[in-house]
Amino acid sequence: MRIESATPTANGGVSYVELNGKAIHTIPAADDLDPVKGGNYMLDIYGYYKFVGGDPSQEAVLIHESNGSSACSGVYRLISLKKDGSYQVSQSIGNCTSPMITLAADKIVLQFPRAQKYAAETWTFQNGELKRTVSTARRRKK
Repeated sequence: MRIESATPTANGGVSYVELNGKAIHTIPAADDLDPVKGGNYMLDIYGYYKFVGGDPSQEAVLIHESNGSSACSGVYRLISLKKDGSYQVSQSIGNCTSPMITLAADKIVLQFPRAQKYAAETWTFQNGELKRTVSTARRRKK
């Protein structure tokens, strides 16, 4: 199984994640952005995890998506890969901060710390499922 990411092209290409030669997830190309608002969409492979949960057929790839904004460093998606070639791309997760990643025998835990106006988030990938396990809301001043 081969997975890689590609960056936007000058003639309107896209940033995408490719699995065995097939694009499985895309984000807008830099050329598609509003020239007044600016920005620069980027997609990177942030981490690769093999034998997730002790299952030799389960692999996962964590990707980072950013629009180049200084206000938010981006969001993440987890792509669950199976040996049979099937895959699942998660919803976007994160709170504009970089995650602290904990690997256990049966799961991956992604902890996004609280920062500025964003509440802390914790996500757990286990048994082929990604679930939000903890969220700490910011307290409002009265």
